[in-house]
Amino acid sequence: MSSLASRFNSLFTGLGRSHGEYSVPPGAKADAKGKLQGKALTVHTAVTEELWTRHLEGINSFGLGVVPITDEATCSWGAIDIDVYPLDLVSLNTKTLTFFPLLLCRTKSGGAHLYLFMKEPVPAVRVRDTLVKWAAALGYPGTEVFPKQIKLASINDDGNWINMPYQAGGRTTRYALGADGKSLTPEQFLERAHELMVSEEALDTFELPSPPRTSTRNDDMFEGSPPCLETLSDRGFPQGTRNNALFNIAVYLKKRYGEAWEGYLDDYNQRFMDPPIDIADIRQIQKSVNKKSYGYKCKDQPICSACNKQECLTRTFGVSGNLTDPGVALGEIVKVMTDPPIWIWDVNGIRFELDADDIMDQRRFHKAAFTKINKWPTMLKPNVWQDLVRDRLERIRVTDAPPDAAPAGLLWIHLQNFCTSKVKGKTIDEILAGKPYTENGRANFRAIDFIKHLQQERVSGMTGKAIFQALRGKGVEYRKITIKGKTVDCWSVPAFDEQTEDFDVPVKKVEEM
Repeated sequence: MSSLASRFNSLFTGLGRSHGEYSVPPGAKADAKGKLQGKALTVHTAVTEELWTRHLEGINSFGLGVVPITDEATCSWGAIDIDVYPLDLVSLNTKTLTFFPLLLCRTKSGGAHLYLFMKEPVPAVRVRDTLVKWAAALGYPGTEVFPKQIKLASINDDGNWINMPYQAGGRTTRYALGADGKSLTPEQFLERAHELMVSEEALDTFELPSPPRTSTRNDDMFEGSPPCLETLSDRGFPQGTRNNALFNIAVYLKKRYGEAWEGYLDDYNQRFMDPPIDIADIRQIQKSVNKKSYGYKCKDQPICSACNKQECLTRTFGVSGNLTDPGVALGEIVKVMTDPPIWIWDVNGIRFELDADDIMDQRRFHKAAFTKINKWPTMLKPNVWQDLVRDRLERIRVTDAPPDAAPAGLLWIHLQNFCTSKVKGKTIDEILAGKPYTENGRANFRAIDFIKHLQQERVSGMTGKAIFQALRGKGVEYRKITIKGKTVDCWSVPAFDEQTEDFDVPVKKVEEM
């Protein structure tokens, strides 16, 4: 199993400092979508072969999650997460294999993860943009895509992880499908993944298949329109959504043709609505759209099911400039439980850190976006901005801080460096010279010497009392030590493990003349 775990670990390389763990307890109930409810946890340690072994053996129902994006904003793999139930997996697999280098895996609840594997690390923005387009071409626009971000905010940002396939190995329900629609073994999955690997150049030259059309749309009929209208005009507008669909088409026509827009509406109605909407409803839509500058109803069906916000923002007649739209794609907000909390917001796929005032004050948010992603969002009315923020807060993801994100954690790292550095004392007398000295399993030092060390590391503004309070939970004790007849006030902590092997020194190659 260790060899198999090693191969999976090498294939699914990702963020090197955190991972996800997911378990479904016995007797777990399914939600409204039919998805089994389990317990998810983000852990601030790297993915290891041991974790993969537990995952593949299904020990205590342990499931592993991996974050595909790295701190360098690259990915070696990505995935489309189709969370639709029931789902015809065999039909989707046939369609996928016909057009795309994707490997379909069944999820525990019967959905699908479509994996893309790269031959080398590729900028996350390339992987994400590719998978967003491919998801739409497969008929699932707006579905989740991993990586969810194209850049992480900082080391406090854990990104988003996705459950790995083959939990419990050959006994799993999270298996991949072969060309014949039958499940692949873990070994077959690995072989197939390497066969499907593509280069970044292949992504650049890949041509999307032409979508099957259910309408008589001319190529220019939705020129510059939101991508959702293009997609739906090919797939067909579902029953029960025709009036809302035609309303959004009317908004597009008004943006494109100005005062002449009404003359086009009936033609679009006859071509794309099945059956066409009656004349009385058309007149009502025309009356409503002419009243004021309406925006697209992006949150309503059928538009929301085919939404591609980031692409829409680039379209000539997309959502940009809408008085109720900020002009940037605002994703999830993550609250990192430091003191005070760090807020991480996904804006156009780029995550950056904010404080509470940056979110509550729209102008401060605009300045942050201007500085960090070179975008100047649209100024919204205060009540519109508040409603937008409230909507994101309802779906906020709260995560524990990494151990070194809190002040005590950072101080502990500085203290460890201070106590194990090359200037540590060899005898207890050297405490008087400002050096830490370790004996009997305890490191001893003067507070003033540690504060000087912090100042050298550009950590300032902390008093000895504040430092002692922050480190009390780490086992710091106050003691008096007699050195050469002099009583010295010292602090003491459990001794730190020290590096026992030297780092390998890179050898510079000398070119032959």
